[in-house]
Amino acid sequence: MNLYFYHTYDTTIQFNISDELALGNHIISIPELFPENPEFQRLINYKTPFNLSSLRISLVFIGGFIIILSFLFFISFLRKRYTEKFNLIKLLFAGMNVLLFAYLYVLATNINIYYFDAPYHDYGSDLISLSSYIPFLLLLIIFPMTYYNIRFLKSNSKSNWIKSSLIANNVIYIILIVGFGYWGLFDILN
Repeated sequence: MNLYFYHTYDTTIQFNISDELALGNHIISIPELFPENPEFQRLINYKTPFNLSSLRISLVFIGGFIIILSFLFFISFLRKRYTEKFNLIKLLFAGMNVLLFAYLYVLATNINIYYFDAPYHDYGSDLISLSSYIPFLLLLIIFPMTYYNIRFLKSNSKSNWIKSSLIANNVIYIILIVGFGYWGLFDILN
């Protein structure tokens, strides 16, 4: 039997199946049999929520936090819709947070997104395929939303907790953009 390893077809290891079976139960570490492969090393070092549990827990925590913020922004928008200038920004953040919550759920439950080209196309679900455009939407609106967020912060609003929540929300957006960039979710040219 000839064994090749991780897309490298110029190196092979040959095994005699009957000799291997005669050895009984044993384990062979395949990567140790072959010379170092930079492409395989990149795969090993690539971190996703499926191979790093702290990353998955972080996605759940961020998702929970932004859905709570979404609810708070919506309530604040309804309470002060006629009295506060730049109040519409709260409604925009609430809507974007709901979309991001749904996308974080997709990221936490679908491993293929991390290994296929962006925007990801799922042949079993048009909704998952459509959700692959949410990182682009976030990238598109981060600058206008930050601008209006700053204008809201400079306004005469007395709601310090809303101001703090808007800042926290923007920080989360930046963290998500960095994460999406690391996972290649913006790489449409590959």
